[in-house]
Amino acid sequence: MEEQPLKTNRRPVKSIVTFILFLGVVFFLLVVAVIPWPSTAFIVLGLCDSSRDYVAGECSVNTFNWEWCATDKLVKKLRASECETLGGTMFFDKATAEKEYQRRLANPIAPEK
Repeated sequence: MEEQPLKTNRRPVKSIVTFILFLGVVFFLLVVAVIPWPSTAFIVLGLCDSSRDYVAGECSVNTFNWEWCATDKLVKKLRASECETLGGTMFFDKATAEKEYQRRLANPIAPEK
């Protein structure tokens, strides 16, 4: 008499693995939907003190949300506080900042005495 291989029911194991994977995907989607990215990553890494600093572009590194600053001497992406210190004006795009820079070059303001 030949020995028959033992038949096992693997469906419960597949169901458990599928359920765990489903829970992992749901958890990931909840984390992505609820946590304000990417400001949280900058805060966790210690590059920003708060979400407010991230939004204002006031972190210790460029968080890719610095705005264009036009001063009498330059057009550059800067923090709002740095631009204000240099006497500049903030712009959302480089073209507008360049126009302001050119306007300032054409019409220099005499320094106050």
